[in-house]
Amino acid sequence: MIWTFSIAADITTPNPPEGYVRAETEAEAFALIGHPDTNLYRLCDDVEWPGGELDSSSLWWDRR
Repeated sequence: MIWTFSIAADITTPNPPEGYVRAETEAEAFALIGHPDTNLYRLCDDVEWPGGELDSSSLWWDRR
């Protein structure tokens, strides 16, 4: 599954760090991100990305 996230104690914070992770469960996604202020959302399984596949350069663990 693909999860999108932002990191902010207040979800109205402008321009919080954000990204995507691949994980089977919500707990695994939180563990990959490793930040207590994570706001996590599961994307639909049939989501379509502009231009085809999700670019791995936008994945969180590739940028940490």
